[in-house]
Amino acid sequence: MKAVLKPGGILICDQGQTDASMKNPPKYASIINDQNLSRLFVMNYFKNQMEVNIFDFIHTKKTIDFKHNSVLIKIRLKDDWKRILRTAGFTKVEYYGDWKMTPYNKKNSKRLIIVAQIGG
Repeated sequence: MKAVLKPGGILICDQGQTDASMKNPPKYASIINDQNLSRLFVMNYFKNQMEVNIFDFIHTKKTIDFKHNSVLIKIRLKDDWKRILRTAGFTKVEYYGDWKMTPYNKKNSKRLIIVAQIGG
């Protein structure tokens, strides 16, 4: 990511895995439930990875269908990001717990939002 940013460029990362949430990680999450689509995430955890099974239930007036996809995600928490971004040469890094720019708190933040800048 650093290689494609110009000096002064900003990288923004947003993830739902936080230090607080990974103490008791969720197994299921209902993501969408409207008149045409219901989406369910089923998560399995393996050390620092998370497998997300995505189940889409399509239920329109003309169609009833089901789709499944799976993705494997490496879990990175604040300390991981600090190390990665410092090693990559990002000079200014800020961590937030929500989009209101509340400072990130390992004990209770529900999101991990990272704003990192390349030196100019």
